[in-house]
Amino acid sequence: VSVDYLTRPLEVFKEMCRVLKPGGLAIM
Repeated sequence: VSVDYLTRPLEVFKEMCRVLKPGGLAIM
């Protein structure tokens, strides 16, 4: 995940938002 986050930060962030439940928090 770290490698993808470094190369494609926006795509990974969108994916995290999609996976997380509404109101969920993404811990970096």
